[in-house]
Amino acid sequence: MIIQALDDFQANPAECLMVGDMEADRTAAKDAGVPFRWAADFFGWSDLDSDTATLLE
Repeated sequence: MIIQALDDFQANPAECLMVGDMEADRTAAKDAGVPFRWAADFFGWSDLDSDTATLLE
């Protein structure tokens, strides 16, 4: 699916970013040559207290 999106938008994988929350997301990004960031880090969820993070799920 990532490779199809790259093709559809004629995007360079190195200029894209995959943000995900599952190991499968990280693996898919790696297989497509796209940099990856964990969603919790990207959105700053790791900085939230546990009650606030639960509300956002």
